[in-house]
Amino acid sequence: MSKTLVVVGATGSQGRAVINYFQSHEPSWSIRGLTRNPASDAAVKIARSGVEVVKADLNDVASLTTAFECANYIFAYTDFAGIIRSSEVMGKFQAGELQAPVGAAGYNIELQQGRNIADAASSVLELERLVWSALPGVRRLSKGKYEQVYHFDAKADAFEYMLSVEALREKTSAVHLGAFMTNAISGLDLFKLQKVIILTEHGID
Repeated sequence: MSKTLVVVGATGSQGRAVINYFQSHEPSWSIRGLTRNPASDAAVKIARSGVEVVKADLNDVASLTTAFECANYIFAYTDFAGIIRSSEVMGKFQAGELQAPVGAAGYNIELQQGRNIADAASSVLELERLVWSALPGVRRLSKGKYEQVYHFDAKADAFEYMLSVEALREKTSAVHLGAFMTNAISGLDLFKLQKVIILTEHGID
């Protein structure tokens, strides 16, 4: 029996990986990929592979509600790094309209995006499973010792919100993925890290 899978962030690394897997293992399923820009090269590419590409914005519940219609399964995640780089965070910080730590503002936006996903998904009668790409809540697990691991806590708190929604309580799962290998490649640029070679009397460290 054919199912409909909706993938939030279809052009991102996680979204593309999920789409590729289901295209290979469940070819009878219909896949709907959500993106803010269906005209982007990445969106056009997945559309050519047979994915229904739909425009949706995680900051707009109405767009998500429309995009989730008749979904049997939803895979969802949020992009903290993208949020931090956005005009709503880094743009305002650079303009002097936002004080450090900027992660706190990113946390608020990411948490609200997770809540928006939950609110939109809760109205889908056909929904069998919402899979949320989560991270553990550092603030809670450290008993408040570490309070600025915002990208972990936002996803953990969003998952708690999902479980608090009655229509989703028995339909929501969290997946905790390990560190992505792409971080080892892009991390140097993303975090402005530099490779340093140290010469010592014993050779190179």
